[in-house]
Amino acid sequence: MHNIDIRNINIGQLQCFAYTVEFNSFTKAAEQLHITQSTVSKAIISMENMMGLQLFFRKGNKIQITPAGKYVYEHIRKVGNDIEKTLLEASVIQTGLNKNISIACLDTHKPDSVLLPTVSYFKTKYPDIKVAVETMPAEDLRTSLINGETDLAFTVLYDIDMLGEEFVSVLIGESPHYVYMLKNNPLAKKKKIKIEDLKQAEFISISPLKTPSYSAAVTSLCEERGFRPNVTYFTQNAASLTFNLTSNNEVFIADRFYKDFDNPMIVAVPIQDTVSGLVMGYKKDNSNEALSLFLSTTGEYMKQHKI
Repeated sequence: MHNIDIRNINIGQLQCFAYTVEFNSFTKAAEQLHITQSTVSKAIISMENMMGLQLFFRKGNKIQITPAGKYVYEHIRKVGNDIEKTLLEASVIQTGLNKNISIACLDTHKPDSVLLPTVSYFKTKYPDIKVAVETMPAEDLRTSLINGETDLAFTVLYDIDMLGEEFVSVLIGESPHYVYMLKNNPLAKKKKIKIEDLKQAEFISISPLKTPSYSAAVTSLCEERGFRPNVTYFTQNAASLTFNLTSNNEVFIADRFYKDFDNPMIVAVPIQDTVSGLVMGYKKDNSNEALSLFLSTTGEYMKQHKI
């Protein structure tokens, strides 16, 4: 067995290794760490020599993580997260201010509609506060918020109702529901659509086993007008909805904040007398001062830009 002296491996080397795994590239890892590609490569080679392990298969400019490397990465990432959390908590103890805020956003959110400009505006006012944003499906986002892994969630109106009374929700961008369809769909020529116009349509929907709130919202919209949606295909997530529009009679429902709202191959037509929108949600007892600053700054930005 190869004897390993852990004192010879430093946090910088572990960072180089983790970023290389995540970006599957020495060059991209170097860009993220603001160091040279050769520095990253040498750090990982040094790690491999000290541990007596091959962490990557190398073929020309391409790399692939080895089974041993994958095992090391999974455990190092957890240790890295623990170190980052420890240092953050120590900073809070010393300064009294949490200088970090974690945000979860739907992976189907159109980033330039609200979140990116809001975060940019916040950073101009509070450059010392780190804003970490992760995108994820609705069900993972909700779990992250409930478990306290996320300070703030940007989600859709119908999904925020799944949270309990211990949460606060703020509607920051109202929108009617939209029908998304291919350009050759006969309904694509309309400026507005009534729910009743969709009685003969074939619906693409997210599986109720994956996101029950979406399926329930679509069903409720249709049943209020006296019919059940004719769902011909269930996707495993919202990001897959667009990819499954394959015929001129197929549709799905989303709002103006959906990622493909401006897709030139798709037409999105508003549905009359419906309400959806983008919502911020957070726990009432969240004591992170950075969250309070972000909420107030977001409200300020929204008023200025009339979103």
